[in-house]
Parts: sequence; C-alpha cells; structure tokens
Amino acid sequence: VMTTNSLMKSTLTISDMLQQAKRQGHRALALTDHDSLRGIIEFYEEAIKLDIKPIIGLTLNVEGVMQTNRYFPLVLIAKNIQGYEKLIQLSTAYYLNDEQPVKLSDIILFSEDLIVISPDTDGEIMALIDTDDFISAEKLVQYLKDHLKNYYLGLSLQNKDDKKLSFYRQVKVPLVALGNVQYLSPDDRLPTQVVRVLQSEMALG
Repeated sequence: VMTTNSLMKSTLTISDMLQQAKRQGHRALALTDHDSLRGIIEFYEEAIKLDIKPIIGLTLNVEGVMQTNRYFPLVLIAKNIQGYEKLIQLSTAYYLNDEQPVKLSDIILFSEDLIVISPDTDGEIMALIDTDDFISAEKLVQYLKDHLKNYYLGLSLQNKDDKKLSFYRQVKVPLVALGNVQYLSPDDRLPTQVVRVLQSEMALG
C-alpha cells in the first residue's frame, strides 16, 4: 500500500487505510511507500492499536540490470528489526545521493534481512517481456534468484497479461500477489489520478 508519504503517487492517509483494513477484517497490512519511511512509526503504532500486524516495507527505484540506462522499482520488505535498519540505510542513502536510483549491489548486500519483490507492472522483467525479450527476462530472473536471499516475483491483481503469465509459469520463482492500492473508494479515483497527472505531466482522461 502507498500513502500520501509517497510524493505525488497517492491520496491515501495511513489512518484511513488502517481503519478500512480493520473494517474489512484484515489481520496484516504492508506499507511500501515510494522512497520514504516517513510514515512508518505512525503506521506501526496505529496498526498495533487496531490489532493489525504491521509489515514494514519500502519501494525504491533501482538501476536496471539488463536495461542499464533506465531504473525500475523493487519492493523491499523487512523480515526483522535488522531488515528495518537496512531499509533506513537504503532510504537515507537515496536522499543523500540526490534521489538517484540505488544500486542493486547495495540491496544484495543487505538481502539477508529483506524480502525483495519485483513488481510486474513497472518492473524491469515486465519491461523486457513487453518487448518480447524473453531471453533477457529469464537471465534477469536467474541473476536475481542467485544474488538475493529472499526473492519473489510480484503478481499484480490488476495485470493479467497473457505473455507475463506464461513467462511466470516457466521460471521457478515463488510468486506473491500484489495490489497497487492508492485509494479506498471509487470517489477517490479522480483526486489520485490528478496527483499522478501532475507528476507525469500526461493528459487527464
């Protein structure tokens, strides 16, 4: 889940998100704001009060492995307190480095205490699949499997692309379901879209 702490990506507040999760009977919730850990303490404390297990995460832009002139998001989840400390280090390094994409080697260095997920919607693997470069996509998956301790492919609930699903069946990597939650109700769709338009400068509609 992304909240207003993900600049120009979501209109969802932590409090509203947790209250809705409680109403829907969720027992655990992951916060994976883009580049930012600013809302983690508020999220943790409010989740505990509501008897919801808080899962601490972070989405970071990472330099491409096969497409080295681009960057792609990776979702990082802390396995333990050491993993949370690693997330702080990575987020701090991102801001100290003028918000430049982090190097995959830095994530590999910390991967013992992190779960690393390649999101399919905007990830490098999906970018390669979109151009029918299945050989490079398979090489990338193998590289990530070999170098990351706890690596998963994200399977978006909103993306049912046949090429992606066929590729995922071929590679021996655990899958995890991902939902790109940026608002709670249909009424919030337009404000969220406006925020995204302001970020990307694309046409609204």
